[in-house]
Amino acid sequence: MKEYKISKIEPSQYKGVVYNIEVEEDHSYVTSGFVVHNCQPNASKDIYFDRAQLESMPVLQPVKEIAGFKMFKEYKAGHAYAGGHDVAGGVELDSSASVFIDFSTVPAQVVATFASNTIAPEAFGDEVYSQGNRYGGCLIAIENNKYDQAILKAKQLGAKLYMSATGKTTTTGYKMPTQYGWNTNSLTKTQMFSGLREAVEDGLISLNDKGLIQEAKSYTRNNIIDRDIDARLTTRHFDSLTACAIAWQMKDRAKPKKLPTYQLHDDKEVNRAI
Repeated sequence: MKEYKISKIEPSQYKGVVYNIEVEEDHSYVTSGFVVHNCQPNASKDIYFDRAQLESMPVLQPVKEIAGFKMFKEYKAGHAYAGGHDVAGGVELDSSASVFIDFSTVPAQVVATFASNTIAPEAFGDEVYSQGNRYGGCLIAIENNKYDQAILKAKQLGAKLYMSATGKTTTTGYKMPTQYGWNTNSLTKTQMFSGLREAVEDGLISLNDKGLIQEAKSYTRNNIIDRDIDARLTTRHFDSLTACAIAWQMKDRAKPKKLPTYQLHDDKEVNRAI
C-alpha cells in the first residue's frame, strides 16, 4: 500500500459537533482507501484509572433487568448498600445514571446500574426511589445540581437520602441548613474520583458492568477538570462513572438495613430477616 506523508497542518475555525467513530477494543477501521486508527486516551500517559486492574475485572451479565435497571447481584439482607446518582436534563445529551454498591463484600461489588438520556429529572427521582427499594431501601446520594427535581421527588416519596450539613451549628452560633444530595464541585470532584481510583488500584471494588468499565478505561486526567461547556459539543460523557464515584463516597455511611426484632416465649429477642 502506498504511504502518504502529511505535508502541512493548518488550524481552522469551526464550532459544532465533532463525531468520533469508535468501537470497543479495536480502534482501527477502514475508510475509502485508508486504514484509520484512533489514538486511545486510555493508552496515554494521562490515563486516570489502573488499566491492568480494569482489564482483570470480570464482566457480569445482569441476573435481572427491569426498565433499563440492570441488576448483577441479588439483594442480600444484612448487607450494606448505597447508590450514587448523576442527574441529567433528559434531552438526549448526557444521561441520568445510577450505580449501586454492596460494601459488605471484599472487594465491594457494583450490584446494579442504570442509564438513560431521555428520562426527565422528576421521573428519575421516581426511578431512584424504586431502585433503592430493590436493595433494602438503602442510602442514595443524588447529585445536587440544577436538576433538583430528582432530589425533591425522591424526598417526597420517602427515600433515604444522603444529607450534608445536617443542622450543624458553627462556633459563631450559625445553624447550617440541611442539604440533600451530593454536591459535586471542584473540590469534591477531585475527592470522589481519586477515592474511586485508589479503590480500583487497591482491588477494593469490582465494577462488573461492561459499560462502566469502559468509561473508566477512557477517563483521563483532563476529564477531572471542570469546564463550562455545552453538553451538545461533548462526544463522551462519564455519567455512570460519576454515579459510581459518588456511590463510593458512601462507603463509610452505608449501613445494613435493621432487621426486625421478634419476642419469643422465653423472653429472648432474635433478629430475623424478612
